[in-house]
Amino acid sequence: MANHYAQGLSYLALVCGVCENKAVQVMGKDVQDFTNKLGKYTTLVQTKVAKHEADIAGARSYLEEAGTRIQVAGTYMNKSQAVFGSSRDYYQRAVQELSAISGAVTAPPEQQQTQRQEQGATS
Repeated sequence: MANHYAQGLSYLALVCGVCENKAVQVMGKDVQDFTNKLGKYTTLVQTKVAKHEADIAGARSYLEEAGTRIQVAGTYMNKSQAVFGSSRDYYQRAVQELSAISGAVTAPPEQQQTQRQEQGATS
């Protein structure tokens, strides 16, 4: 009986060893599958990060160019304001001179009508 018992234990140990080997193989395959999936996901994330960084670099370049253009536009605006100020000054002087010469800024309506008729006759 002891011999049968020993054989049974040997068989049980052999079966458990086979089961253990099978479990190790399955676990090894699972670990390999997980490692492969993790590698693919890592590659995907790296690709997206690289694209995002490229997009940010493009946006940064665009913003720098826009900043430069805004500065140039500001310079033109300042020049335009200065020229507009000069034009306003010349206009005011002309109106003042006209007022000083004629005694009024504009001619009365009858005189304006006569002047228009004269201009029409000479054209």
